[in-house]
Amino acid sequence: MPLLEAQLKQWNDTFRVAIPSTEKPLRQRIRKICQEYFKELDAQIKKTAPSVLPHSAAIMHIIHSMELEMLDKIHSVLRGLSKSSSTIHPEFLLSFRKQLNPIYAEALTIRGTVFHHS
Repeated sequence: MPLLEAQLKQWNDTFRVAIPSTEKPLRQRIRKICQEYFKELDAQIKKTAPSVLPHSAAIMHIIHSMELEMLDKIHSVLRGLSKSSSTIHPEFLLSFRKQLNPIYAEALTIRGTVFHHS
């Protein structure tokens, strides 16, 4: 079953290399979005409710904490995908082989005449 093994290797490579490599650019985009949001929120507070400005640091801290929590969740999820793919890969291959063995065994018993066209 080289084809199946090649497919599973590709799957494993995707989950162990390709998906984790998306973390850094994703984190950068989230940080950029949050920084832009902080700037916009600060500008709106200064423009519309300057009296709230002394309390805005606490609001910004809460939002920043949410950003950090989101970045941690992304890291955990991507790491979890990577780890689970390495355990699922061998189990899936063994299970799939067990299911296909009877099919291949039966196929090997099929006999017939061969038609050659020239």
